[in-house]
Amino acid sequence: LSTAAKDINSPKPVVAVIDDPISSLDSSTLFAISLLCRKLIDLCEDKTSRLCQIVLLTHNAYFFQEVTFQQLGRTVSKDRLYYTFKKDDDSITQAIHHADNPIVSTYEQLWKDLKTDRDNGTMSANTQNAMRRILETYFGALGGFQTDLLKALEPGEQLAANSLLAWINDGSHNIPWEIDYAPVAVDAEQYHRIFRRIFEVEGQLGHYEKMMKVKNQDS
Repeated sequence: LSTAAKDINSPKPVVAVIDDPISSLDSSTLFAISLLCRKLIDLCEDKTSRLCQIVLLTHNAYFFQEVTFQQLGRTVSKDRLYYTFKKDDDSITQAIHHADNPIVSTYEQLWKDLKTDRDNGTMSANTQNAMRRILETYFGALGGFQTDLLKALEPGEQLAANSLLAWINDGSHNIPWEIDYAPVAVDAEQYHRIFRRIFEVEGQLGHYEKMMKVKNQDS
């Protein structure tokens, strides 16, 4: 297929349909096949190639992420289309178009949920757990916190930060049984702000803004 697609002297275009090529394969083989598929996609995006279209179908989210991986600095082609398929109650399969890649990692999904809570000025039942898992995942990969957070924050922020860190540790694992447990909006705003400040004092504000899709001075 690769050799035929490069033969620009032939007038006939080539369309490739790749239907779930990694069923029952181990992770090493899956990764190798994903690299081959990415090469075909690069070839398809080469306007001098006969390979004019690729239709790739898969049930494997990991394989899909590997195939669609974009290296840093590379612009995502506008020619890429993303669809998911699902059956409704009448067993009719529907194709749903997505403007962007609909498959995200668990880490990205945690940030999306947290951003929704922040934008709404609320704390959902998932807020505590999302904050804990984000902090543990990101700063765990960096080797933990590099500063004494409480000393780095302003005096007026220290109490809220101390409460947040303890709250994340306890609140994300337990369900409060008090019948009147109901965090109010002012609590949500305060905790979202302190969560952001943790990234700021650790010198990681850029990551926070990227994941929260902050624009201009919106933070």
